[in-house]
Amino acid sequence: MQHKDKKILAIIPARGGSKGIKDKNITPVLGKPLISYVIETLKKSAHIDRIICSTDEEKIASVAKEYGAEVPFMRPKELATDTAAVYPALVHAVHELQQFDGYVPDYIVLVQATSPLTTVEQVDSTIEKVLSENADSAITALPIEHDCHPYNIRTVREDGTVGFWMEEEHYKYPSRQVKPVFYTFGNVYVSSYTTLMETGRLEGKRNYIVEIDKESALDINGPEDLAEVEMALKRRNEK
Repeated sequence: MQHKDKKILAIIPARGGSKGIKDKNITPVLGKPLISYVIETLKKSAHIDRIICSTDEEKIASVAKEYGAEVPFMRPKELATDTAAVYPALVHAVHELQQFDGYVPDYIVLVQATSPLTTVEQVDSTIEKVLSENADSAITALPIEHDCHPYNIRTVREDGTVGFWMEEEHYKYPSRQVKPVFYTFGNVYVSSYTTLMETGRLEGKRNYIVEIDKESALDINGPEDLAEVEMALKRRNEK
């Protein structure tokens, strides 16, 4: 379903060659391929009209298509190395869609395959934030705990003594930080076409955050993360 006259494209970057977990993006999680979770979430969105998987791996492409994503082209290998940034792959995907069938999105939604606890409410809220604010972009974020606030971070001085990194600010707010800060986890990014294609980045000047909970921010990077994510998914399924 489109938001009025806006074309909103979701892209799931899912390269092969993961090191921590072999075939990570399609590794079984509670009996289903990891990538299937975000595809199923995106299919429930009230705003997204196309879901693309950007991958260089045929096995991932096959699974993505099985669960309802489009894979009309393959990502070039040079955009899928261990050191390759995700932004060129997104620009490539948008360019290819324009060449493939003339489709030009107004907004691009990036959702990470490694974040299976992302909810459709978070996806749609991030899209709606961009639309309602006429923003360049929006991103999901977690509030930083009080004891990890930048005002409380210490640094070692040249003489070996320790002081607060932001000493003046720390002593202005000794009991409680009144300026909340956030960690931009980024399981969901929403960017205007202009922002991505003109800057090569997802975050523009008018950038907003949508706060999410810790559980939704769980991310699979290595084998140790799988058990935690599966437990969280089981808890959700029991509700």
